[in-house]
Amino acid sequence: MADDFQAQLDKVYQVKVIERLEKTVRAVAFVVDSTLTETTPVDTGRARSNWNPSLNVPDGSIVESGQKKSINPVNAAYKITDTILISNNLPYIKKLNEGSSKQAPAGFVDAALQKGKRAVKK
Repeated sequence: MADDFQAQLDKVYQVKVIERLEKTVRAVAFVVDSTLTETTPVDTGRARSNWNPSLNVPDGSIVESGQKKSINPVNAAYKITDTILISNNLPYIKKLNEGSSKQAPAGFVDAALQKGKRAVKK
């Protein structure tokens, strides 16, 4: 009987806690990735295309304009023990985030993170 009760608790914990946390992390990752893509200043589109989502290890690749990697496969594979990373390896991304472009204010990366946090507070 105690084993049945423990099994029920484990199942409820999996559904109510773990699955909800995973869903929340996926939602934040989606919002952050989308916001970074929308708010990165555009000249050639290369910086915007190089927000590369990955699991557990940063994606060190650089892609050409218009070849943005989708967050969807990363979100689909995500489990609570994973870490979702969104990286941009262009050498000038830091300067863009510091405000070198007149198209976007400084700190658009932090603003995207804040938007992701706010999205789950609703």
